[in-house]
Amino acid sequence: MEAVVSTQSTGAGGRSKYICIYNVEQTVLIKRFEVSRNLSYDAMLQFLRSDNMTDQGPLNLMDTEEFEHGSEIPLPGVTKGDFSRRRVAPQINVHSVQFCPTGQSWCAATTEGLLIFSLDNTLTFDPIDLDTDVTPQNMRAAINAESYLKGLAIALRLNTTEMVVEVL
Repeated sequence: MEAVVSTQSTGAGGRSKYICIYNVEQTVLIKRFEVSRNLSYDAMLQFLRSDNMTDQGPLNLMDTEEFEHGSEIPLPGVTKGDFSRRRVAPQINVHSVQFCPTGQSWCAATTEGLLIFSLDNTLTFDPIDLDTDVTPQNMRAAINAESYLKGLAIALRLNTTEMVVEVL
């Protein structure tokens, strides 16, 4: 479980498809964010179906394929199926939750990728071809070296109006 405490709220995530935001003072759940709706991950069902359970475990985790005629059976005494093979679905996981110092946004590193949440409706984070070389410092260095096209390309990748105006 990953938990981060800010002054007013706490964000928590772990081996669940939810990230929960709690109020610290009132100890109340404020909001629950769904990380993914991808049903190919393990532990994504809200309610389990008991008709899919057997003595050996859930049916969807069992390999029910029959051996083809003439193939070898890897376990002695087993005549149907290969019980040594198991299908394992990847698990949904929230690796880290971090709040912005201003309290206006927060992000979460999950199995699905990096999720960014913000209270600011005007801010859109839509990077194009973003890598470690795309920084405001490199943009200003390109302008100082009179490589305006490179500076403009970096400013457009950062998708910040102020930096585009600075280059122009």
